[in-house]
Amino acid sequence: GEDGKKSTGGVIWHTQGSGKSLTMVMLVKKIQYLKTSEHPRFVIVTDRVSLDKQIRDNFANSQMAPVRAATGKGLKTILKDKGNLVVTTLINKFETVCKNHYLEVDSDKFYVLIDEAHRSQYSSMYNYMREVLPNATFIAFTGTPLVSKAKRNTYTKFGDPIHSYNMKRSMEDK
Repeated sequence: GEDGKKSTGGVIWHTQGSGKSLTMVMLVKKIQYLKTSEHPRFVIVTDRVSLDKQIRDNFANSQMAPVRAATGKGLKTILKDKGNLVVTTLINKFETVCKNHYLEVDSDKFYVLIDEAHRSQYSSMYNYMREVLPNATFIAFTGTPLVSKAKRNTYTKFGDPIHSYNMKRSMEDK
């Protein structure tokens, strides 16, 4: 936060097809610009191989050098190397990192951007992610935030809304 306190992250609710992966690229560039002295690092998390590749390509096309973690062991190695500023991975890779003992990294330097967060936020995968990077800022991207019950609420899990662009507005914008 701007008051010197650690940002808690939050939720970006952008409807399907509105360019969430491009928004991620722009957000990473903005955070890099604003927090240069803090040397921020980014982990972009998806739950499908096709999304992981798409996001990696979007970052690569934006003059960034994303590193894709194809395995859990690979994720651990990549996170340890401070030269890797943008990492893309599938959420299930965190389980391997967790079960193969802890990773010593400055997790407060990490911003974790989770694509389609509503799909994975209640599984053990979410907990593994939090264990591996306990002090990271988590930013959830979703087209359909869950707000039904207290236990299944995207905002309770990730924090306040940062921005929303819902289906009604996207239809008005054609």
